[in-house]
Amino acid sequence: MNSLINPEVFTETFSFPAAAVDKCIKLASATQLKVLLFIFRFCADELSTDEIAEKLSIDISEVNDAIGFWSSMGILKGNSVVIASDTKKARIQSEKPTREEIARMGATDEKLQFLLREAQNCFARPLRQSETSLLAWLYKDEGMDVSVILMLLKFAVKEEKVSLRFIESTAISWIDDGVETIADAEAKMQEALIYDQCFKLVAAAFGITKRKPSKKEAELSVLWVKEWKFDRKILEKAYETCIDTISEFSFPYIKKILEKWHNDGVKTVDDIKEEKPKNQENNNEYADYINSIMNKEDE
Repeated sequence: MNSLINPEVFTETFSFPAAAVDKCIKLASATQLKVLLFIFRFCADELSTDEIAEKLSIDISEVNDAIGFWSSMGILKGNSVVIASDTKKARIQSEKPTREEIARMGATDEKLQFLLREAQNCFARPLRQSETSLLAWLYKDEGMDVSVILMLLKFAVKEEKVSLRFIESTAISWIDDGVETIADAEAKMQEALIYDQCFKLVAAAFGITKRKPSKKEAELSVLWVKEWKFDRKILEKAYETCIDTISEFSFPYIKKILEKWHNDGVKTVDDIKEEKPKNQENNNEYADYINSIMNKEDE
């Protein structure tokens, strides 16, 4: 069995309840297992069911079904364990227009005609019916400005994320955040670029590969890199300190280390006081110190 496990993957781990495997593995569906793994992987973050659905590319009803299943099995507590950190008003979405409805609208609406024509030029191919329906819905039902929609499409092409899921989720996020003008859209795209650049630096320092950050991880990356001006060497030092202290990678643990260094006025690696333990006893003391800070904040 050991020959099947790549030891390198243990540089980044998370806890998972044995009962989920011992008692429920035969009863759970593949989707239910995916949802549970995702919840435990990002248990330190506040996730919405919408975000879980988007990350796993499944319907939100399947997420709710999975949470209900694991609650009934005693693995999760209650049916609303996953709460959005930024709760927004529920949006009642209208049905997307059919081909016939779009044809009728386009016959008299020059802006819609322009939108669909420019979208086709942006994608450098004919639009699929699902794409036409989405664009018409954003313009007519959601009231999104044509110029803003086109900016979103160009952004999706540039980021190589030309998918219905990305375009729709980003558009709804922009609408909820009050994006109405080209200037608003440019600000959102710049924000997304900053988040991406900051997390890339953090991921390189922590050895994180081939995954997107959670919302909390992205926010912390911007805090550390853009606001606190920590460079890769400091981030790598925090990673090494974490591994040396608790023998595993922990994003929340590194968060506390970097908070302490920021409060101590650390600007470069040379500013870091050498708190790396020389023996196991001191190692436990330092781990207890960081853990005490983490526990105090949780209280």
